[in-house]
Amino acid sequence: MTTALIALDWGTSRLRAYRVDSRGAIEARRTLDCGISCLPAGGFATALADACADWLAAAPHAPLIASGMVGSRQGWLEAPYVQCPATLDDLAAGLTEVELTEVACAAGRVLYIVAGVSMDGGRMPDVMRGEETQVIGAASAMESVCMESACVVLPGTHSKWVDYAHGSISSFATHMTGEVFALLRGHSILSVLMEGDGYDAQAFGDGVMAGQEAGCGGGLLHRLFGVRTLTLFGRLAPHAGASYLSGLLIGAEIAAAVEHGYGAGAIVLLGSEDLIERYRVAFALLRMQAVAGPDDAAPAGLTRIAQRAGLISIDRPL
Repeated sequence: MTTALIALDWGTSRLRAYRVDSRGAIEARRTLDCGISCLPAGGFATALADACADWLAAAPHAPLIASGMVGSRQGWLEAPYVQCPATLDDLAAGLTEVELTEVACAAGRVLYIVAGVSMDGGRMPDVMRGEETQVIGAASAMESVCMESACVVLPGTHSKWVDYAHGSISSFATHMTGEVFALLRGHSILSVLMEGDGYDAQAFGDGVMAGQEAGCGGGLLHRLFGVRTLTLFGRLAPHAGASYLSGLLIGAEIAAAVEHGYGAGAIVLLGSEDLIERYRVAFALLRMQAVAGPDDAAPAGLTRIAQRAGLISIDRPL
């Protein structure tokens, strides 16, 4: 099968590269620890060559497309945001081109970078880069089972709650849950009371319920200090502290998102398997149903955008 597209999911810490065939299937994949935060100044061309020089040589006519932080202000070239609501057509029309003059194995070729999505409805503005492509990639699978609308939750360093309805990203909200967890777990007074990185289901569940109360007005900052005092008073074992803290932050995130109108209907989870499972458990404890979305949403989204932009022709509809 002929290589039709080279797709790059290029984030803060990692570059995930995919070789896509003419039916939209993934022929090969690679993951490199060369996200934008790991590169020296001017290091993007070298990273691209490291990731797929052989693919570029073997498929000289295959276009290249990327999404994620590579299009941020700190990335290779800033790709202007598309305003929310945003559709597949909007993202396809908003591609930014990078001429690959510095990449010897790709001389004369172009890298197309997908725009992020911004939202500014009079409250605090919000932005995302990369998640919009995952949502678009998951949409075809959702629509195939007659799910025309859903709240897509993407757990991670900066969790995203995205309302998708009738082919459009209609609104979204960002929660810094993963980053706050890492900071508190590794660089706060709470860290000295935590032992190991194991998972304690009971402590996680207790944290989710406490976070739900905090998110509904019980005071998250006060509850966070409770991670320390519960341990000091022997009500929380040191080995369970990280699980409780994780549950507390996730529970508070869910409460805050629901308070702002997200998650009233179907909930679809996209992300790493371990995070999806934690969120699924949290939703179940809160009597909310969530299902895991399709794998490889990012390359699927990049393929759909490339197809809609006229960069490739796929033998089957996406």
